[in-house]
Amino acid sequence: MPRFAALHLTNTLITAGMLGVLYAFLAATVIRLRVKSRVSFGDGGDPELLAGIRAHGNFGEYVPFILILMGFVELAGGSPAVLMASGIALVGLSSSWVVGTTPNLAKYSFEKRMLFTAVARPLLRTLLTSVV
Repeated sequence: MPRFAALHLTNTLITAGMLGVLYAFLAATVIRLRVKSRVSFGDGGDPELLAGIRAHGNFGEYVPFILILMGFVELAGGSPAVLMASGIALVGLSSSWVVGTTPNLAKYSFEKRMLFTAVARPLLRTLLTSVV
């Protein structure tokens, strides 16, 4: 075995890449709302901007921690099928979170956004049980 073996984090890196796209979307949404509201710092009392800031913030607070844990499991030799299922679940649930909380999607009623979230979770559950 070579002195420095290559680290294989395939599932974690693929998941991180997909989540990076979602995070960029949330960041762009906050930028768009700041320009629209003409607010550089804080939320300026704009509830739409506040919702965008919190959606972006919550994503940035929790997703990196979960990805780090996935990386540790993958480095420890965890099951690739379980890691793949975890990555699919994380991306799917994060996507439903983005759709459900992003003001950018306010053209859809709150009920339609929550319906998407309610439908996405059982579909992901079904997908995960078929993968694992």
